[in-house]
Amino acid sequence: MHFSASENIDAPQETVFQEVTDFANFERQLRRAGGQIDRTGAPGPDCTWTGNVAFRGTTREIEAKVDKWAAPNGFTVLSHSGGLKVTADVTTVALSPTRTRLDILVDIKPQTLPARMLLQSARLFKQKANQRFKERVRAFAKSVSKRADSAI
Repeated sequence: MHFSASENIDAPQETVFQEVTDFANFERQLRRAGGQIDRTGAPGPDCTWTGNVAFRGTTREIEAKVDKWAAPNGFTVLSHSGGLKVTADVTTVALSPTRTRLDILVDIKPQTLPARMLLQSARLFKQKANQRFKERVRAFAKSVSKRADSAI
């Protein structure tokens, strides 16, 4: 299953890259939602995470690591959880000195039969889930633009 979103942000590429690699902020959000996550390494190519996340009423173990790192152009995170392999590609493209395109692509692949069944049922709600994903990326882009405007 694939999710993708693309947003143009009124901020320099370096600023957008700093925001999408503010892993401490994302970790705090996950903890507020009831998850538990531990990071080893600073944001960069050696960064890894282990922890628990609640998904569909079940607590699932998760392991993730940065697979590719090309600052300030983007990075890729690979994760495994409950028989699912998730790849998240985050790309920033400078459109001008003060405008950047943020592209996020998430690919979820089942590795086990129960994971395949979970994804099969989730496909029924894929359109709604993709819409929510796009809305969250849009809200993130707006917040980055606001912070960049206030910093000037």
